[in-house]
Amino acid sequence: MPTIEQKTARGAAWLAIFQFCGQIVSWAATVIVARILVPGDYGLMEMATILTGYAFIFNELGLGHAIIQSPTVTREKLSSVFWFSVMLSLFFALFALAAAYPTALIFNEPKVIPLTQTTSILFIFSGLQIVPQSMLRKEMKFRTVGYIDMISVLVSCMSMIVIAKLGGGVWTLIGGHVIRNFTRLALLYSATRWRPMFSFDFHEAKQFIQFGILVALGRSLFYVHEKSDRFFAGRAWPAQSLGIYSFALQLAVIPTEKIVPIINQVSYSAFAALQHEKERFNELYLNISKVTATLVFPIFIGGFLVGEDLIRILLTEQWYPMIPLFRYLCLAQIFVAIAAVNGFVHTAQGRPGNNLVFNIVLAVFMPVSFYFA
Repeated sequence: MPTIEQKTARGAAWLAIFQFCGQIVSWAATVIVARILVPGDYGLMEMATILTGYAFIFNELGLGHAIIQSPTVTREKLSSVFWFSVMLSLFFALFALAAAYPTALIFNEPKVIPLTQTTSILFIFSGLQIVPQSMLRKEMKFRTVGYIDMISVLVSCMSMIVIAKLGGGVWTLIGGHVIRNFTRLALLYSATRWRPMFSFDFHEAKQFIQFGILVALGRSLFYVHEKSDRFFAGRAWPAQSLGIYSFALQLAVIPTEKIVPIINQVSYSAFAALQHEKERFNELYLNISKVTATLVFPIFIGGFLVGEDLIRILLTEQWYPMIPLFRYLCLAQIFVAIAAVNGFVHTAQGRPGNNLVFNIVLAVFMPVSFYFA
């Protein structure tokens, strides 16, 4: 019978293969779409999702992490968690409909109202995915998870190119998210045999909610400091300038968002399984850190060195002002990528409060820094 470490390595390999195939298409689609859209479209997208993006963290409420971390789960408990997540997602879907108006007021941009309201669909799709997706990861079925992610990305990217060529503008970006989440939802339920019971008991879900709230609070504070640059930029700059900055950041974080999560979502399941075996846990942590550094350091340094040539070759002249931004954001992402696993380590050991304290410090100091900058 394979050990946890062997399952981790095997799961990471399968997930990496599927993610690599999907990301080749994703990167190509990103370039094609960027050549069709204008910077203002990306700026509008940032404005439209700034408030709902924060709410999206609480829509999941850390329940997925709680399911994976829990040593034992039953069908009754999972069903109660499922119905709780459905009710929560409906609440936040209504919140998105209402949040469109203060969003437009904050940025003085009425165009964001229908965009923000459309994100309500994403809340519902997300709530329905939490339990089946978490069970696949808890059981370390990363081959299935990787396949679902790859197909979702392929369908979404092809759809975005079509929408962009038809003149969809900023709706290309929000439409891509909707299509991707719908595809993933359909594939998850076709891949897993789990179905919820028609019963709800709050006490069955309580332990998952209590654990998940701490995870969600930590993630929400991380979101505050992570998005504070674009929040203040959106208030101070026109949509075109914000679009240039946000797209430079979108390109710079590709390794952090596409490679590092593969490692971390596999390692989190392994960390949770080894949470009571200190030596094996520590050894796994060091190995994960080494693998992350080996994979992303050359990419970020390469982005800094050849970023100007890369952008001039792939993109049109309207994007050239982002060249210095992209190069230095690549260097900044080195620190982000190598530290990303630490939150998963604390959570897997049943100590989400540690991660919460760390994010409180960031949420206090980073927005103040961006405000004065």
